[in-house]
Amino acid sequence: MKKFKILILCFLIFFECAKSDQKKVKVEDFVAPEDLRREAEGPIETEYGVNFSIYAPNAKFVSVVGDFNNWIDNRHVMKKNIYGVWSITIPLKKGIYSYKFNLDGLWIIDKKNPNTVGDKFGDIRSVVEVKEGVKFYEEPIYSGYTDSFEPQVSRDGILFTFKDKFANRVSVAGTFNNWEKDEYFMSKNQNGVWYIKIQLPRGRYYYKYNVDGEWHYDPKNPLKEDDGYGSYKSILEVKYDIQDRPSAPIIIDYRIVRFEYYNKDLPSDVEIYVVGDFNDWEIGKTVMRDDDFDKIWFATVRLKPGKYYYNFVIKDQKFLDPANSETETLVNGKEVSVLKVEFPKNMFNVKFSIRNDKAKEIYLVGDFNNWNPEVDKMLKDETGLFYITKFLAAGEYAYQFIIDGRWELDPNNKWTVMDLNGDLNSFLKVGVK
Repeated sequence: MKKFKILILCFLIFFECAKSDQKKVKVEDFVAPEDLRREAEGPIETEYGVNFSIYAPNAKFVSVVGDFNNWIDNRHVMKKNIYGVWSITIPLKKGIYSYKFNLDGLWIIDKKNPNTVGDKFGDIRSVVEVKEGVKFYEEPIYSGYTDSFEPQVSRDGILFTFKDKFANRVSVAGTFNNWEKDEYFMSKNQNGVWYIKIQLPRGRYYYKYNVDGEWHYDPKNPLKEDDGYGSYKSILEVKYDIQDRPSAPIIIDYRIVRFEYYNKDLPSDVEIYVVGDFNDWEIGKTVMRDDDFDKIWFATVRLKPGKYYYNFVIKDQKFLDPANSETETLVNGKEVSVLKVEFPKNMFNVKFSIRNDKAKEIYLVGDFNNWNPEVDKMLKDETGLFYITKFLAAGEYAYQFIIDGRWELDPNNKWTVMDLNGDLNSFLKVGVK
């Protein structure tokens, strides 16, 4: 009887193991690193899947279609970088696949891939052999969402979804990209849910979905405002703190306030804190550092319009900002420095940013400052990002960066305009849909 019980137990263990082996592994969201290639390449097998790329700077919509997605042209929409190279990484099992690119509705082979195959109808397709395959991949990458939902904010980016199984092309646009409908095309899964993940810095944005040329607000998002055209524009609040990334100019609803403290007698490794009603007076939350040993400690804080009280702290000792003459005494007798953050009326707060690890100084020049190369020097934050914010009226502007004396276009902004001398400048629309 004892042997029989042991056999039953062994059988149950084996049965459960067999069941677990049959379970499909869930595909984790993959966020590809930013692709800054200047030229396209043939298919490249990576640990995350097969990377496809094509150079098409003037195209508005590019996708890759093939055996792996049943030749559906909107399932794997590619993303274009600032140099005109479209790319996407698709997890694929080990095997041989034929494919083509969909270039604004025209299906073409991959000119960077010499491997092709013909079918019985005389059609030529590109071919890629996946030799290793992504080991964690079991289900099609497009399976998952059965319904759309309001934007989901994470440190990887903002996930936008929109359900319309009959639509042929859907994109998302808003104040984060000057309402450019041909920039962020979304991919559709087999359930008719369109999706895309976009990285945005903290701020408040308006957005809509462009569905086959028609604008729609997000029906899943209760936050919306009248758009002035008989409909609504949806609202997105990105409240989390992330490391700022260089981007094309964006309109922000906060001021980037830089707190500074100079003291030539302190060692540079001393940590100084700024505390105030914007961070609940919590010591250690906002750290000021002197990483470049110039005896200037600083920290940047994003603040919306309003009145704020603050102090500096060294070794638990609070003191006033010596560079700020405006102070007040609170009801509890505490003396604090006072900061007023104000926005000019009918003006937009625009943030310009660029990353250049080798630059010593960068200036912003454009229509808004009469192209004066000595007015708008950009600051460098804790992450090495150069940035500046400008209040601009609604309109169109041309601009450039001056990097250690060299005039250069904004590498993160694909829009340019030619001036009367035939020179190209970066181009920006503010408050113009």
